[in-house]
Amino acid sequence: MGALSAGRLWVWRGLGLALLLVLVVLLLGLAGKVRQLEGRAWDKTMGELEARARTLPSPLRDELLASLVCLKLQREGGLLNAQRSGAFMRAAREALADGQLSPEEAHRVLEAARAACGQK
Repeated sequence: MGALSAGRLWVWRGLGLALLLVLVVLLLGLAGKVRQLEGRAWDKTMGELEARARTLPSPLRDELLASLVCLKLQREGGLLNAQRSGAFMRAAREALADGQLSPEEAHRVLEAARAACGQK
C-alpha cells in the first residue's frame, strides 16, 4: 500500500508541475502580446509626433525631432527609463489628443522627451 501511495504522489506531483508549466507558458505568451501592443502604441505615437513636429517653426521642430531620435535610439538599445518613458508618452498623447500640435504642447512634449532621454 505504501508503494501505491508513493506512486500516486508522483502522479499528482507530475500533474501539478505540468499545470504549472502550462501557466508559465501562458503568462509568457501574454507578456509577449503586451510588449507587442506597447510597441505598436509607441510606434504610432512617435509617427504622429514626427509628422506634427514637421509643421512647427524651425528651432522648435529641430529640437523636438532630435529628442525623438534620441528616444528611439535609447529604446532600441534598451536604455530608456520606463518611468520617464511613461511620462513622455502621457505628455505626447495629451498633446496629440486634439489632432494638432501647438507650440505650447510641443514645448511640453519636448521637455518630457528631454527628461526621458536624460538630457535634463
